[in-house]
Amino acid sequence: MKTYLKIISASFTAFLLPTILYSGYLFFLIKSCDPKFGCAGSFQLSVLIASVFGIVSMFALAASIFTSNKKLLSWPVVASSCILGSIYEPIILISGSDYLNSEPSRAITWLYISFFVYMGALWLSKK
Repeated sequence: MKTYLKIISASFTAFLLPTILYSGYLFFLIKSCDPKFGCAGSFQLSVLIASVFGIVSMFALAASIFTSNKKLLSWPVVASSCILGSIYEPIILISGSDYLNSEPSRAITWLYISFFVYMGALWLSKK
């Protein structure tokens, strides 16, 4: 069980890292803030949304670990978490179909995308 928690916590951190760095740059260095929330509030909201998508991705990671029966923390898993953390927002923003206009459908779609990315990463990892 410790191995699962270690893999999931490292992947969650790797998922949030690109969002935290980009949001910190955008809101605190460039000062591109929402006037309603301010810079700190915009940063907190951005990290909150990324955390929700990160939790959905970690459910997909847990399902893919249980499906593939590989219990190791490898660089493909952490790298795929970083990639997913970098691309979740553009994918959600550019998907303008009627199906993805509701939040549950976005979460389910992101769950499927994350599951297949993590299955590919686990396939690339060594036994």
